[in-house]
Amino acid sequence: MLNKVSYIDPPLDNVAIATQITASLFGFNNTCPDDPYGGSSGVGITIPGWGNGVWGTQMAFDYNDRSPAFRQYYSYGQIVNPWIRLATATPPEEIPLNLAAGISVVASHPALFWKNQFGEVTVVVSASKATPFIDTEVIATLPEGFRPKYTMIFPCVASDTRDTGFLYMDRLGAIQVSFGSKSEKNVIACFSFVAAP
Repeated sequence: MLNKVSYIDPPLDNVAIATQITASLFGFNNTCPDDPYGGSSGVGITIPGWGNGVWGTQMAFDYNDRSPAFRQYYSYGQIVNPWIRLATATPPEEIPLNLAAGISVVASHPALFWKNQFGEVTVVVSASKATPFIDTEVIATLPEGFRPKYTMIFPCVASDTRDTGFLYMDRLGAIQVSFGSKSEKNVIACFSFVAAP
């Protein structure tokens, strides 16, 4: 117990973390203008590269158990690199894909999506209708934070006939299905992309 590190200062309130360029343990709260979590509370440490603090590294840990972050600073904190979140071993949360009205999942196939710690989104499409899909019909829409930067095209297949088609996804997250002139009532696919920042 004698080797415990004591807490040095109260949480910073409206003070930029980049100003803490001497070797220190610091706190931050949800009013700190440059915390790596966009408004959170936590603690961090500043480790100067030289004793005079001309350059160094900062690490931060928030109280919501998210991954730690680090960044470098230079010129006594006048130049500060962006925060980089460190990957952890926590698996991403699988979220059910919200299918459009009148569309259900293909029997025994899931309809899910998730985003890993590198910003990569994976989508598992499973969609079925009582009547054939209309060309470019929207079958689902991904929420903000899980959408691509550009319109993207992915292959898909009809699970009963094995006919191939395409899924189009725009920047608003709308997933459209196209089998051309083929009359298909179900579609399955799996694809990944990097989410827009």
